[in-house]
Parts: sequence; structure tokens; C-alpha cells
Amino acid sequence: MPDAAIEPGVQVAVGALGLEGVVIEVHGKHAEVDVRGKRLRAALRDLRVTGRAPATTRVNVTVDLQPRAGSLSELNVIGCTVDEALTRLEKFLDASTVTDQQTLRIIHGHGTGQLRRAIATFLKEHPLVAKFEPAPANQGGGGATIVELKD
Repeated sequence: MPDAAIEPGVQVAVGALGLEGVVIEVHGKHAEVDVRGKRLRAALRDLRVTGRAPATTRVNVTVDLQPRAGSLSELNVIGCTVDEALTRLEKFLDASTVTDQQTLRIIHGHGTGQLRRAIATFLKEHPLVAKFEPAPANQGGGGATIVELKD
């Protein structure tokens, strides 16, 4: 079929890959194709129209973002790799936005100091963090970091 038949909502087969998907957008000589939830960019010449995409059912979802009862104010990343710790810390900071917590404690342990340094570097750049510092001796000392969030 001619390229003009390729438009958003059309079901296509993607050339030699043998994949089928639905055209999301057309940009000049290329198209964005949704193949099983993944976006794929393909040349129009590599696409073959196989039909109209089935009508999608619209689902409305309501999310109520209330703080969890007994929301946690600390995260323990002892024993994690740097990547695991930073991933968990990012999720923890994001989750803290729906709570009233202004001060958080991250427990990283003493060890080689690798986690502490990586966490400090991460916190310096994070948009939710107002300031951070090593915990006082009675709250973990150098093995923990206290984070104050912006209002």
C-alpha cells in the first residue's frame, strides 16, 4: 500500500522483523510504532499496513494519594550496591512527597564509605532536598545521613 495509508491508529507489520504493531505518530519518512507496549521507530518503506487497529477500551483509574498509616521516615540501604541503594533512595524520596515528613534518615553504615559518598552526590542534585548532613552520634553518626526536604 502507498505511504499515505500509514497514519496513526493503523495496524502495520514491521519489515524483516516480523513484528506487528499500531502506528502512534508519523514523522516525515519515519513512524513511531507501538509493538506490544514498546515504541519502535521505523522507516515508512519498511511498514506494511495489515488493517485498522482494534478500538481500545478506555479505562478510568482514580488514585488517592494519602500518606500511609505509620509512614516511614528512614531508609536502610546497608548491604546494597551503590546502584540498588540509589534506586531505593530515589523511590523513597518520591514516596515522601505524599507524606508530611520533612526530615528523613538514610542508614548506609560505615563500611568503605562508598554508599555514603554516592548518596551525598545524589542528594546534592536532587530537587526535593533542601540540605543533608551526617546524623548526630545518637542517631547513627557517620553511618547515617539526615535529609531535610524542601517545603
